[in-house]
Amino acid sequence: MKYVEKHIPVDGRAEILFNKNAKQINSETKEKSYAKVIVKNDRETYYIRVYQSVPLDPLGSYGNRTRDLQTKMTPVSKGTFDFYMLYLKTNNSIYMTRARRGLSND
Repeated sequence: MKYVEKHIPVDGRAEILFNKNAKQINSETKEKSYAKVIVKNDRETYYIRVYQSVPLDPLGSYGNRTRDLQTKMTPVSKGTFDFYMLYLKTNNSIYMTRARRGLSND
């Protein structure tokens, strides 16, 4: 997988969090996570932050109010996760459009 370095703990479960710049963060930090991967028993599950059934855009109109919004982490396919991570990394709107379409098709 392109975005996750393989470092699975002994118990077989790992949670890898990403911030609004698609950088990996620790779970102890107070920084908000926009995407995460949970690896359990060699199976990966992908999640992205969603607000009103649309992937949350940290650069969009709700970007400054993420503290106050009722967002949730929603499981998505690997393709949708990859498009969302590419958007967070490059800020190219075509990737957000593809992530939206992928979320509606999941």
